[in-house]
Amino acid sequence: MILGNASRGALLAREVVEVRGFFSRLRGLLGRGAPPDGTALLFATPSFHSFGARAPVDVAFLDARLRVVALVRSHRPRRPALPPPGATSVLVAREGSFSAGRLEVGDLLEWVPLTSDRVAGGAGIPPEFAHLVKELPPVPPEILRGQGGDTE
Repeated sequence: MILGNASRGALLAREVVEVRGFFSRLRGLLGRGAPPDGTALLFATPSFHSFGARAPVDVAFLDARLRVVALVRSHRPRRPALPPPGATSVLVAREGSFSAGRLEVGDLLEWVPLTSDRVAGGAGIPPEFAHLVKELPPVPPEILRGQGGDTE
């Protein structure tokens, strides 16, 4: 899935890896390191720690609607980050990924599925997402229609 900032019309991550399960969340960044450029980790928990991290990371606390309720830029290794009120998940990316002007508290994030009409047809895509449409292979019409359904 592609994750964009709907409030600013900007791409945040080309790939989001969801971290689920008690032990995976507890492990945090231990053994993972910072996510590569263009990738973010989404922890299905409102709290976060950087024990095991080797470098600072950017951390965005999200509510259930994917609105940014708190933001920590350059969160240093070996530190806990207590959940702010309203947080239900944590988005973590390489340091500098959530720079000022690119992501701010209050911004609403948006999933952009690869098989959606928006991506497949290019309609309604903000200019910042336009290059993604060119890079993606065409989506077969049967996927857009669903099984036995119509696109209209």
